[in-house]
Amino acid sequence: MGFSDGESNFSLNIIYSELDQTQVKRVKFEFRIALHIDDISTLEFIKDRLQIGNVRKFNADAMAVFSVTDSTGFYKLFSIFDKFNLKSTKYLDYLDFREAFILYHERDKNLSKEDKNKLKMKIGEIKKGMNTKRTLLNEVMPNKINITKSWLLGLMEGEGSFFISRSRIEPVFSLQMHSNQTFLLEKIKDFLIDNLGFDSYSIFKLKRYSNSITVTLDNKGDKVVAVLRISNINVINNYFLPYLSASEFFTKKRKDFEDFKLISSAVYKGSHKVEEIKELILKLSYSMNNYRLTTNLSKKEVVVFTVEEREIIKNATATIERLKDGRLREIPTGKIEIKSSQSLYEVIKPIDCREFPELVVRSNNPEVLILDTLKDT
Repeated sequence: MGFSDGESNFSLNIIYSELDQTQVKRVKFEFRIALHIDDISTLEFIKDRLQIGNVRKFNADAMAVFSVTDSTGFYKLFSIFDKFNLKSTKYLDYLDFREAFILYHERDKNLSKEDKNKLKMKIGEIKKGMNTKRTLLNEVMPNKINITKSWLLGLMEGEGSFFISRSRIEPVFSLQMHSNQTFLLEKIKDFLIDNLGFDSYSIFKLKRYSNSITVTLDNKGDKVVAVLRISNINVINNYFLPYLSASEFFTKKRKDFEDFKLISSAVYKGSHKVEEIKELILKLSYSMNNYRLTTNLSKKEVVVFTVEEREIIKNATATIERLKDGRLREIPTGKIEIKSSQSLYEVIKPIDCREFPELVVRSNNPEVLILDTLKDT
C-alpha cells in the first residue's frame, strides 16, 4: 500500500463531443503506477499478484507502467483500498475516483440523454478537484493514520533514497514528497522514533534536538517539497538499518540499500578517514541510485565496483572507538571527543512535572525525569 501512496495515480479523462463541448461522450478511468524500465519486473509482479491490469513500456522504452482500465479490475482495487486505506492525500483522490466511477458505471440505464449528460458533467466537476487541483488537503484527512512497517517499506521503494553526501562522506536516508504531505512525514518520524528500539535517553535526544531525524520543507526549483531525513550515523547504523535488514525490497532500491549498509558501517567505524577507504566509498557512490540505471547517459563509462573492493571496505580498520558513555575516542591518537549534548541527567524529585511539560518521563515513573542540563532546575 505504501507503494501506491508514493507512485500511483488515479485519473479521469473526460471526452467531450467535438460538436458541442457541453456534451460528454464518455469518461475514461485509469489507475496507474509508472516506474523506470529497470523496475518493470516489479510491475509485472504487481500485475500477476493482483491478476488485473497490464504492463507496457512508454516514453521511448525508458519507463514502464502498470495500468487498470476495466471495471473488473477497478472493483478488485476498490476491495483492496477500502480495506487498506491509503495514508497520503492520495486517499482523497481515491475517494473522488471511486465516487465518479460508481456514478458512471452504476447509473440508471433508463436516464434521459439530458440527465446522463448532467451526471457526466458532475464527474467532470469531481475531476477538477483531484490530484494537483485539490485545495482541501490534510485538514480533511482521517485523524488516525496507522503507519506500519510494511506500508513504510512500500513508500520507501517509491519515494525513499539511500545516498552519500560526498563532501562530508555522510550516509543520508531521505523520503521526499509534495509539501502537502508534510503531515504524513511527521507521522512517519514519530513512528520511527517509537519503533526503532531506542532507549529512553535516545528518545529524549531525538525529540529534543533536530539533527537526527528531521522533517523540513525544501525548495526544489519552482516547487516546495517536504523531506524526512536521517543523517545521524549512530541512528542509521545501530537502529534504522537493522530495522530494515530483514525486509525485502522489490525494486532496484535493494541494491542501493546494500551499498548504503556497507558504507554506513565503514563510516560508523571511522574507516572513511583512511584515504584509500574514502576513495573507495566515493567510487561506490557513483554506482548507486540513478548512476546504476540502464538509461543513465551522464557518465562516460559504467563504474564497476568489484567484490574485492567491497571486502576492502567491509574489513577496513576502525579509527574510532565508541565508548559506552557515548564519547568517541580516536584510536590513532587516543584523543576523546566530548560533546555537551551527549551528557544527560536523571533527576528524582522534587520537580513538579507540570512545570516541565517538554521533558521525557522515564519508565512511566513521574518521579524520574531526564534532563540535558541542570541549569535553572
